[in-house]
Amino acid sequence: MLAVKLKPGERLVVNGAVLCNGKSRNTLYFANTASILREKDVMQIEEATSPVARAYYLIQLMMLNADDLNMYQPTYEKLMTELVRAFSNPAMKQKLAESGQWVLSGDYYKALVALRPVRDYEAALLSRTNMQSAAPIKEERLE
Repeated sequence: MLAVKLKPGERLVVNGAVLCNGKSRNTLYFANTASILREKDVMQIEEATSPVARAYYLIQLMMLNADDLNMYQPTYEKLMTELVRAFSNPAMKQKLAESGQWVLSGDYYKALVALRPVRDYEAALLSRTNMQSAAPIKEERLE
């Protein structure tokens, strides 16, 4: 049995339905398998601005819209293949592989969890790249 503690006003997606907690803390108990995603873990489409974020978003769609799985699967597989080729960090490649294995087994929540460190890593890389490109260019004197 899974127990999910909710803060006042917190939302939860269960099998695609959005549940909103009232004004007090509550605990929901799930006696069988369900696709559950806390509000803080839900990514909106406008947040899917990088390759890893798009992979996360596709996994989320597969989790919440099981009837449309065939629609998302080809795009997800192509994107994951590209990501595995793009990353050279062994730990990140391992997390991508873990995420892919969880998707294959149908455990989308664990696939999202495995992908989180890769999202953080990608964000750090992109941030560093943006900082370097925003740095002032040193002027050199030609004499």
